[in-house]
Amino acid sequence: WRRACEWVETMREHVTESVLGTSYLSTLWLIAYLYGRGISLEAIRAFFVACRPLLVDNFKDTGAAGGRQGALPPALVAAARNMAAELRET
Repeated sequence: WRRACEWVETMREHVTESVLGTSYLSTLWLIAYLYGRGISLEAIRAFFVACRPLLVDNFKDTGAAGGRQGALPPALVAAARNMAAELRET
């Protein structure tokens, strides 16, 4: 099982053509929920693409503090604002 966990981390870091979410099921449910609320698939994908660097960095983080500190990347903020704008339009 340890080797399998290592492969999951390796795939999360190196598979770049697929959208990466926080977990298997929450990603599927989240996409369906956001799409059902009127957010376009393009906006959802842009958000996940913008989240990817943070997720990969946090997968590697084994420190006690856990997680990234500091300002969010501008691309992530822009993607989140775009999704919020689409949500308000519906």
